This record gives sequence, C-alpha cells and structure tokens, in this order.
Amino acid sequence: MFKSLEIKIVFASMLFACSMMAHSDPTRPSDFAVQQVNEQANKTVYHLESVLVSKNRRVAVFNGRAVVEGDHVDGAKVVLISKGMVRLNRAGRFIKLTLEQFSIRRKS
Repeated sequence: MFKSLEIKIVFASMLFACSMMAHSDPTRPSDFAVQQVNEQANKTVYHLESVLVSKNRRVAVFNGRAVVEGDHVDGAKVVLISKGMVRLNRAGRFIKLTLEQFSIRRKS
C-alpha cells in the first residue's frame, strides 16, 4: 500500500515538473518576446500615395489614409507635409517618405 502511494506521488511530481518545463524553455533568450515585437514593429511599410499642399492646408495620403500634420498612423506621428514629401517620427527616429517619380513616354 505504501509502495503504491510512493509511486503515485513520484508520478504526480514528474507530471508537474514536465508541465512546468513545457512553459519555460531554458535555451530561449531572455529577451525573445521583446525581439519579436521589435522585429514586427520595424517591418511596417509606409507608402506615400499623394500630397496636397495649399495656403490653407496640407494633406497627405499614405497607407490608404488621408492625414494632416500631427496625426498618428501605424505607430508614427506625421511631423511635416511638404511638396512631394512627408516626414514621420516613429519612436524617436525620423522617416522621410517621398512620392515615386514616374516618367511617361509619348509615342513619336
């Protein structure tokens, strides 16, 4: 009877230890989750589609949204909108977006 009780206790403690080991991988770097989040944050792509600059307003369209200076889009603040260019601030880093230049050929 005592032997079966000992076996049950040992078995239960082994199950508990295995379940705890499954939740923490000793080979995983301690900052793994932080690295994963930072890598995802750095993958944000900003695509400037159009810019409107007039005396009364400055509007830019990027990533499908119309924005004005001071707006926040996809984790970045719109700092400046000027002719053909938008400057963003994301986590203290400045990002400069420019309109793509296309040349149109005419048939001669």
